[in-house]
Amino acid sequence: MKTAHLFLLPLLFMLALASCEKVEEVPEETPPIIDAKGDSIVVPVVPIGDPDSLTTEDLLDYVDEYGSTEESAYSVHDILHFLPKYLEYYDASGYPDRYVHGFIVGFVAKNKNSIAHAVFSSGDVETNIVIADSPDEIDYNNCIAVQLSTSSKGQKEVREGLNLFAHPENLGAHVILHGTVTKYMGTLGLKSVNDAVIYIE
Repeated sequence: MKTAHLFLLPLLFMLALASCEKVEEVPEETPPIIDAKGDSIVVPVVPIGDPDSLTTEDLLDYVDEYGSTEESAYSVHDILHFLPKYLEYYDASGYPDRYVHGFIVGFVAKNKNSIAHAVFSSGDVETNIVIADSPDEIDYNNCIAVQLSTSSKGQKEVREGLNLFAHPENLGAHVILHGTVTKYMGTLGLKSVNDAVIYIE
């Protein structure tokens, strides 16, 4: 009986093949595309015209629409051209709890207090960085300074992670920063930075 059973196996196998329909191969599921964080930074579209040509309502809508999240962080252009008019409207000296993004392009030289003394390289300063909308920027008029303080735990960690003295490799890196837009180094800049995300290519 055992021999008969073994003899019937090839016949049973052939019958099974003949009675089965061909099953098409199921394509492998495509894995979700996960964007690199650096690619997810969105540069806000600057309205056509200069800030003086916008109605007050349009200006306020634009400024309020951006800056409240990492995904809608202000550009350096926003800080230099739109925020001053906004702060002037509110007779305010600063705008706290804002997100700003840009590329680290240098620092303000030691013992200087103006963006005009920006140095476009890594160097020996831990207390500030300079950011711009382009990693190749070398005109200080298109840059803002970012204070790197140690007055609170979050600020201390940002300073330790971003300063170009300890991390020259950060030059050219894209960053998102959270802090207060206010007067710094002779123009609007960013102070009280307590959170940062850095993207190094």
